[in-house]
Amino acid sequence: MNEDALIAALTHGLASASDPRVRLGIGDDAAVLDDGTVLSVDAVVEGTHFRRAWLTLAEIGHRGTVAALSDLAAMGASPVAVLSSVAGPDAEELTEIMSGVGEAAQRYGAVVVGGNVARAEVLSLHSTVVGRVHAPWTRSGARVGDAIYVTGTVGAAALGWRALAEGLSLEPFVTRWRRPNARFDLVPHLRPSACIDVSDGVARELGLICAASGVGARLEVAALPTEPGMSEAAARIDADPDALALSGGEDYELLFTLAASLDPTLATRVGEVIAGEGVNIVGRDGTIDHTRAGHQHY
Repeated sequence: MNEDALIAALTHGLASASDPRVRLGIGDDAAVLDDGTVLSVDAVVEGTHFRRAWLTLAEIGHRGTVAALSDLAAMGASPVAVLSSVAGPDAEELTEIMSGVGEAAQRYGAVVVGGNVARAEVLSLHSTVVGRVHAPWTRSGARVGDAIYVTGTVGAAALGWRALAEGLSLEPFVTRWRRPNARFDLVPHLRPSACIDVSDGVARELGLICAASGVGARLEVAALPTEPGMSEAAARIDADPDALALSGGEDYELLFTLAASLDPTLATRVGEVIAGEGVNIVGRDGTIDHTRAGHQHY
């Protein structure tokens, strides 16, 4: 059972579409209640999402909180509050993790309002985030003919993760993985028809937009924006920079569709919404690949 099938099984019978208190339920980056409250939750677990040698304890807290807050940005929401459930074998370590949580919340104008603490064999942080929105962005609004855009650069965080796994400290890629940025700075400037954040890779995230919107997509590999020096850095760890940009994930940039053209200083156009289904990935040589996938937990 892959992740998509698992989510379908876990949420079977829990549909909230008919509940008048819920404006937007299961199936997007976050849920939206009838009063405009936006809710999401995310987790980082030692051994799955990070190794202790790669991050300080405060960085674990900061990184995990930003990853959760990014879901609010993908909905066009403003962050309000964070609740943190932290677990591990050492109480002092949990205190240091929470210092990073507090820093991340303050960075984006949110406040830590509660949480939970538990003893566990490995460190973990589960972050529930709360925001506010008037007109939420969703994954289901893409239409044939819309342009596809991505903010910032992609693949850098995945390259940083790979470098750390091989004992290298390649900058700025390691910093991009250690200290991600939720793109609330761009929310006031965008009016997308559909949007998602890039946590599991551009190709996978675009596939989720296509599935939710009932459309297909044409994605140009050569158009994907990457950090300067990425090809040279990727060669040091024998990695394919295009594969990292397509499927690496953890960039926490915004991937969105738009019916009109956009100021190129805000985001890069990387493709077009087309009739059909799935993502057609056009390689640098013009060949089309339908098989690329991003990260899945199962």
